[in-house]
Amino acid sequence: MGPSPNIAVYKTPEGLSFWMDYRDRGSPYEAPTIRTTDPDVWICFMPPLFRDTEAFLFCCDGERWIFSRPDASTMLDTDELENLQTRNPHLDVVISEIRSSFTWRIMDGSGHMVEEISANSGFRTREQQDRVTGLFCDLMAWVALNGPIAMAYGGWRNQDRPLRAGIVGFDRPLQQALDRGDYIL
Repeated sequence: MGPSPNIAVYKTPEGLSFWMDYRDRGSPYEAPTIRTTDPDVWICFMPPLFRDTEAFLFCCDGERWIFSRPDASTMLDTDELENLQTRNPHLDVVISEIRSSFTWRIMDGSGHMVEEISANSGFRTREQQDRVTGLFCDLMAWVALNGPIAMAYGGWRNQDRPLRAGIVGFDRPLQQALDRGDYIL
């Protein structure tokens, strides 16, 4: 499956083509998903929990990881997101956690639906860790400063602002844990 004709296509530094599959069709909800020319590599933007967590399910080579960060709505109650950005001023999107599960809560046509999503809690090797975390950051770069809709269509409607890739990375404590190999199983 490839992108529809009006969808912008991007490339990672290694040459993997990808695009944002963004659909606004009402119920049932279809989460924005970064898709690639490799059907085994994609990122699903799981619906954020209000005042809780924004999570991204990354599937790569038959395995799954959940990368997360505080949702922007947490700024109503805490300075956690601001502190995250202060600790990492060089990053546009800061991932604070690698999770092994996430509760997906959405409203569908029949009411509230809850599904527990599970994923790997770590990586089999350092090479896999470096490949997965690097590819995740490369794929997320165009959504970092632009959002899913602008990424999908290659710009903003009625605006002459060019899209720019952002810098996606990991919170300093998480990056230090990755560097130490704490996530190697």
